[in-house]
Amino acid sequence: MRLHELIAELGVKGKCGPDLKAIYEGVKDVELEVPDEEVINRAVQMLSATANNVRLSILALIRDVPLPVCAISKILGIEQTLVSHHLRALKEAGLVEVQVRGRYRIYSISREGVRELFSMLEDLIGHHGK
Repeated sequence: MRLHELIAELGVKGKCGPDLKAIYEGVKDVELEVPDEEVINRAVQMLSATANNVRLSILALIRDVPLPVCAISKILGIEQTLVSHHLRALKEAGLVEVQVRGRYRIYSISREGVRELFSMLEDLIGHHGK
């Protein structure tokens, strides 16, 4: 549905006040659309994975150098099991990668996952702020 069609319909049916049309007068007519559910679900998964201070701290730590769980645990001062829990959520969201080296699991930022997150945010909300 287009913006001006929506405003006209809402004004006729009295769903919003009569001044609604005046608010949007002179505003460019645009197509109003909601992204499909799959896109929304993926964005929620990725954003939920980053909506935690420990997870953001982990991402900042491994931004420049891959680290094992024991190093992340030592730096953050939290139990390795808790670090592993957060890393699992970040990995499921596609934001970290893991390499097994001997008995160590070394975690690093997934550059592709970060690009996907930024691209998704730009597609969902970025152009509206311009």
